[in-house]
Amino acid sequence: QFAKSAALLDTLLKAQPKFEFAEDAYMQLGWSQYSLAGGKPEQYAVAETTLKTLSEKFPNTKHADQVAYFVGECRYHQNRKAEAIASYETVIKKFPMSTFRCDALYAMGVAHEELNQIAEAGKAYDLYLAECASGPSVNEVRLRKAETMLRQGQFAEAGQLFATVAAIPNFASADLALVRQADCLVRQEKLDEAIGVYTKVVNSYPNSPQAVVAMASAGRVLFRGEKLAEAAGWFERAMAANHTESAESAHWLAKIKLRQKKPQEALAVIDAMLEKAAQSPWLLALTLDRWDALYDTPDRRAEAIAGYVKLAKDNPQHELAPQALYNAAFGELEVRQFERARANAAEFLTRYPQDRLLPDVKYILAESLLLLNKLGDAQPIYRELLAAFPQNADRGKWQVRLALVLLLEKKYPDVVNLLKPELGALPSPELVAEAQFLIGSSLFAQDQAAEAVPAFQASLTAQPKWRQADETLLGLARAQRKLEKIAEARGTIQKLIQEFPMSGILDQAWYRHGEFAYAQADYPAALAAYDTVLKTFPQSPYVPFAQYGKGWTLIKQKQYPAATEILTAMLTTAPQHALAPDARFARAMSRRQSNDFNGAVEDLQAYLQGNLDADRKADALYERGLAEVGAMKLDLRL
Repeated sequence: QFAKSAALLDTLLKAQPKFEFAEDAYMQLGWSQYSLAGGKPEQYAVAETTLKTLSEKFPNTKHADQVAYFVGECRYHQNRKAEAIASYETVIKKFPMSTFRCDALYAMGVAHEELNQIAEAGKAYDLYLAECASGPSVNEVRLRKAETMLRQGQFAEAGQLFATVAAIPNFASADLALVRQADCLVRQEKLDEAIGVYTKVVNSYPNSPQAVVAMASAGRVLFRGEKLAEAAGWFERAMAANHTESAESAHWLAKIKLRQKKPQEALAVIDAMLEKAAQSPWLLALTLDRWDALYDTPDRRAEAIAGYVKLAKDNPQHELAPQALYNAAFGELEVRQFERARANAAEFLTRYPQDRLLPDVKYILAESLLLLNKLGDAQPIYRELLAAFPQNADRGKWQVRLALVLLLEKKYPDVVNLLKPELGALPSPELVAEAQFLIGSSLFAQDQAAEAVPAFQASLTAQPKWRQADETLLGLARAQRKLEKIAEARGTIQKLIQEFPMSGILDQAWYRHGEFAYAQADYPAALAAYDTVLKTFPQSPYVPFAQYGKGWTLIKQKQYPAATEILTAMLTTAPQHALAPDARFARAMSRRQSNDFNGAVEDLQAYLQGNLDADRKADALYERGLAEVGAMKLDLRL
């Protein structure tokens, strides 16, 4: 009917533009065109043109209020909302008695709301409620007014109004009002009450789309409260509903499974939803969750890291891209792909220099450089972190890692000066233990064994089983030995061996055990310790040390042929070792005692070719004299 009316009126006005009822005809044509537009912006533009023509031809038209209102509507449907508001204001200000006044107030409030002009929207709704209390849209306006209050942070007042609207009999949007009431309760931290209202929505409106929204919202509230099992139940129900909330619910359910250390279950949740979520804004979040689940599956970590990199590369502007690139760099650091971790951390800093993850990524970059032994590059990054983020929760960890760099650079006083003033501020026993270990190691390296001992002991007191407790015990034992507290040193090294049977430094521990036993003339214990190194750790760098120590131990026990044999083995397999000259001297002694005088002289002549101090040279000459006497070479010439 509107189409026929519009065609007839258009024909009439073109044929007789000044006929008697032209004013009414233009109004009817504009109305018909508006009614025919059906959501098509270009058709609303046609209607707007007709209505504006009416105003131009009849400046004092009796339809002025109606024209202003429908021009506003046409502009609104063309997404020209600011201009629409101006038209609605014309109705409200110029025509206070217009029958379109309430409609204009409502429409103006909606337009302001959609332009995020929340305070202005609230004022329009207030005026509507004051003047149009019997209007057909009054409950809808109450709902919208409550929404503006919520968005302005008036949670208690908004919640009360939502509750009032939800209680109106037969109100079509009562389910939505209840959901928003619960949202207000969440904002007020009244979480149990909120769960109760969400539950009411689900039970009272089981077939409403808002029921699924309530399920997902309840799940998020419970997740936030660490009630993971209950949250999972709500998310599972929301997923099963096949609603727009389902993809987000799958995301949170996957997060719960990952928190519960169930990566395979998380993967099943994600894979069941991914295809359905192809057009969902949660698709990339689910994809990131999938890589997280694979990362938590040790034999698929490489696949996960590649996934993180691809997600970040393919979606560089997405809000999840920084997280994905960070995850890639962190994962590469964990799997000891230090160069890749360095490269991805550096790329992150170039792409996202303002991101919240900046300090974490700088730490990864510094760690990568440290582990690549690029100490000079790592040190300034740790210092940048400490200067730029003085309140960061990881500050203590950064200080300790900087101290490690300084230790490796042999800047021992700097280590002590950096860490000692900070010991009381370190946030965890593990960091205190590590800091004291680094202080003790630096003091020991400066030949301050007496000061190193209490530092090592403080480390073990802070955290007896921290990740380098075995190395701390080793450092303590060596410092005790340096102070000639040999019994204490032996007790400390035995504790290391007993309490850390899987330690990576057991080879050195057993060697030190032999060394300390030798110092106490406990030769059987020394031999047993050296043999443990030789038999259990045949590839250890401490094998030559153990061979040398065993050689001397056998000499002390007058087992000269056995001593010659082990020292020969050392000189054969490690002829360039730092102890090789001294081993040759020891073998000369054992050869002489075994009556192999010529072999002894040969060893001593070779030994005397080295750069010896006066005492060692005198000992060697004396020993050579004894050997040559034994060989009846009495015509001695130096």
